[in-house]
Amino acid sequence: MRLRPTGGELLAAARTVLRESLLPSTSSEDDRQALLAMARTMAVVENELEFEQPGRPDDLERLEAARVLLREKLLPRLPQDRRYDARLVAKAMAVAAAELRLGEALERTELAGLAALLDEPPQPAADVLALRGQVAALGARFAGRIRGGGFDPGTSGHAAAVAHLRATTHGALAVSNPAYLKARAPSTAPALPRV
Repeated sequence: MRLRPTGGELLAAARTVLRESLLPSTSSEDDRQALLAMARTMAVVENELEFEQPGRPDDLERLEAARVLLREKLLPRLPQDRRYDARLVAKAMAVAAAELRLGEALERTELAGLAALLDEPPQPAADVLALRGQVAALGARFAGRIRGGGFDPGTSGHAAAVAHLRATTHGALAVSNPAYLKARAPSTAPALPRV
């Protein structure tokens, strides 16, 4: 079950913001070249995420370096009314970097949880698209069972369903908003793949 946009989708939107909002706001040619280099790095990573290619370590390093450059060097030099846009672009880069680091771990964890809840063994997935297809299919069956009362309070599967939904939400937050998780009591969070 998809709780958030993918890193590739966020990078596509962030490149548009960079091109239409940040580039016209820069007065320095060095800053302009740095933003153009960021846009190229974002396009490469977006392509890797979109076409399910494994991220190359140097692309991940470039994306992280671009994010640091944007937040620490370029952000203070941007006009005040464009700094929020720059922070959004940096956030999209952080989410995409987390997805590159995790790979398929969250989808595989979610698939295992859904399969256990529905008592259906997961099928071997040839690629990430097949894996996501299985997650979507099992997620739809899970939602149907919820709507039908199969996991209502008092049923035998209620606690497991709640635990699965919490773990899935924590996994999505580990990618999209890890600071929120750090602010919460760590003893209540389920074990997650390291981001």
